[in-house]
Amino acid sequence: MHFKLILAVVEDTETNAIMAAAREAGAIGATVINNARGEGLNKTKTFFGLALESQRDVIVFIVEEHGRYIGRDGD
Repeated sequence: MHFKLILAVVEDTETNAIMAAAREAGAIGATVINNARGEGLNKTKTFFGLALESQRDVIVFIVEEHGRYIGRDGD
């Protein structure tokens, strides 16, 4: 068996819709990390001291790989 890790960084308002679509596609579960934020090399812009960042969630899916890729050696 081979598995793949899918990380989806999404707006927090879209998490429920994405989970519903994943379930409809056959997903049996996922891990949701709420209120994720990123850090870059440069400071983020602010407006009167308030960060202009939106809340994001990270959804973690582990899915089983099906089929083979062209050009891949057999395991």
